[in-house]
Amino acid sequence: MADDARTVFVDGLRVAKDHLAHLEDRLREGILDLRRTLGLGQVAWGLRVQATDRVAIDPGVAFSASGVRMAIDSPLSLLPPDGAGPFRVVLRASNSDRPELRVNGEPTIILLTTVAAVEADDAADPGPDALVIAHVTRGTDGLTVAQDDTLFVAAGYHTHSGEHRQDAQGRWHYDGPPLSLAAGQGPKGNPGPPGPAGADGAAGLPGQAGAKGDKGDPGPAGPPGPAGVAGAAGAAGPPGPAGAKGDKGDKGDQGDKGDPGPAGDPGAAGPAGAKGSKGDKGDPGPLGPAGADGAAGPPGSAGAKGAKGDKGDQGDPGPAGDPGAAGPAGAKGSKGDMGDPGPLGPAGADGAAGPPGPAGAKGVKGDKGDQGDPGPAGDPGAAGPAGVKGSKGDKGDPGPTGPAGADGAAGLTGPAGAKGDKGDPGPAGGPGVAGPAGAKGDPGAKGDPGPAGPVGATGPKGVKGDPGPTGPAGAAGVAGPPGPAGAKGDKGDLGPAGATGPKGAKGDKGDPGLAGPAGAKGAKGDLGPTGPAGATGPPGPAGAKGDPGPTGLTGPAGPAGPGLDQDWAFVTKVSWQHGATVTAVQAVQLLQGLRCDLSRAVLPDLVTVQPQLLQVWFEPTQTLLPVSPAIPQPAGLLGIDGHLRLASQLLTWAPTLSLDLLASVFGVGGRMLIRIHCGNLLDSGRRVFSAATDALFPAISLRLPGGVLESWFFVKGG
Repeated sequence: MADDARTVFVDGLRVAKDHLAHLEDRLREGILDLRRTLGLGQVAWGLRVQATDRVAIDPGVAFSASGVRMAIDSPLSLLPPDGAGPFRVVLRASNSDRPELRVNGEPTIILLTTVAAVEADDAADPGPDALVIAHVTRGTDGLTVAQDDTLFVAAGYHTHSGEHRQDAQGRWHYDGPPLSLAAGQGPKGNPGPPGPAGADGAAGLPGQAGAKGDKGDPGPAGPPGPAGVAGAAGAAGPPGPAGAKGDKGDKGDQGDKGDPGPAGDPGAAGPAGAKGSKGDKGDPGPLGPAGADGAAGPPGSAGAKGAKGDKGDQGDPGPAGDPGAAGPAGAKGSKGDMGDPGPLGPAGADGAAGPPGPAGAKGVKGDKGDQGDPGPAGDPGAAGPAGVKGSKGDKGDPGPTGPAGADGAAGLTGPAGAKGDKGDPGPAGGPGVAGPAGAKGDPGAKGDPGPAGPVGATGPKGVKGDPGPTGPAGAAGVAGPPGPAGAKGDKGDLGPAGATGPKGAKGDKGDPGLAGPAGAKGAKGDLGPTGPAGATGPPGPAGAKGDPGPTGLTGPAGPAGPGLDQDWAFVTKVSWQHGATVTAVQAVQLLQGLRCDLSRAVLPDLVTVQPQLLQVWFEPTQTLLPVSPAIPQPAGLLGIDGHLRLASQLLTWAPTLSLDLLASVFGVGGRMLIRIHCGNLLDSGRRVFSAATDALFPAISLRLPGGVLESWFFVKGG
């Protein structure tokens, strides 16, 4: 005869993995056969859904379409999504394992977790490991729940009342669909004569359930339900008045360079610039017409003798004076330092030619002295005849021009006298007005020399022209006033020593001459190239804070905010009565089975780790010290050691100490304090639990995440 598949264990058998796997597989097959017999995708018992402002689910068991067991161990209270719906209540099963018990990464203990959720009803298939157990709609009167009775499996004993009934443990069971007995029933007949009494028969089957009775009187009021969710946030208020004007912001980046604007009108001529550096010596310009002789000014007062200046260029020879009488030869003086040649004095009247004197000995060359301060310029004297141009000398600083003497007839050159002391420089004459530069002309035909005109002021440097042919020497004209000093030329060869003139008397310092008029304004030059952009300057200082502007009009009310999230898991029920008073023996019994039901399944990882997040403390009643008079003794706080066990939606705790020891400790009386650290408890969505007091007493308060749920009961002594 055939037998069901099974595993046979005999003495001495070395049990292998295959033995145990075969045993478990056959057990699972038998259980799955029973579930299929009852019906997959069905509710076996419980799982009644009701709604007020939240959706409440009673404990129960259902089988998914794939045959896995989905269990809710304690009552749940879920918050539906916003909106009118429709919604559906779904159970979903998922697996996890104990990571610390894996072997080579292979799970060895498989756990099954069931999570309930209220979600939008999109009519989509929830999947083989899930089951829709109810449908929820939201109307003007609140939430409405609908559950299909065909989803429920009838209990083993049922009367087909179509009702859901509770057993002695409070579990819900379906009593089966109602039956209809009206079809085929005839009219009631007349009673027949009574027959003889028969022997007692076996007990018959129970009769059909009677018709449903009238509604009974309302029972006593039940305990208050959990606190409702907070209402939606109110509309946003009108905006407040405008705030004070903020501080000035930092300076922005420099903008792109704009196109150059049109040239402006030329500005007024600025003051004369500083004197430029000395330029190269220019070619001599043509002689201008001779100027009119000015009246001789009074000699200026002699200035202080200046330090010896650098050797100047040899000036042009002055006009020949009348020859003076030849003086006797002076005694040979001591050899002095060779000084720079001074300017030629005015020619004296022609004297009789004297015998030449003996030549003086050449003196030792002295150090070059610093140039003295120039004296005031005197009025120009009458110009003498042009002398013979000497050899080019070293270019020296120009010395001041002395006053010109009266024109005399040219005399014979007397013998050279002894070298006299260097005289003080005379005052320089003022420069004449500069004429405009003329354009370069073509050389003209050689004409007869005209009479010499007056000497004009030196004009600006003209363009160097080609040299013209040398003309015949003209008659000597009247000498004009000396021109301004030329630029320092190259050092020339030392010329022959000139005759020593008579030492003139030191003149008084003359008044300074008048400044010449400014030259004509030059033509406007071309616009120069644009220079590079300058670096960005530092930001300017912040401006003063302005006065506040007028209050603007009230804007439209903003949309309502999302409201405060109170959809946090919490403790729904505890196994003790908060604030009650019990005996020491009752306290020990309560501690043996401390139990907390949770509104949601906890994170599977926490079920694996089993965190010890529940504390039990005992505060003994104050005692008196054995002295007279009696003195109250501070009470000590005793920690009761125990072990926490965490399941999907259940938390249990039991002491590890001796029960007799606990009874003796609690006999003095005191308070038992139970603390649950909800901030360390996470649901399957990794959201922390709330320490709300729903399980302890009715209260209207916000359900916020985290915190410690504290409860207590009192132990009476004796």
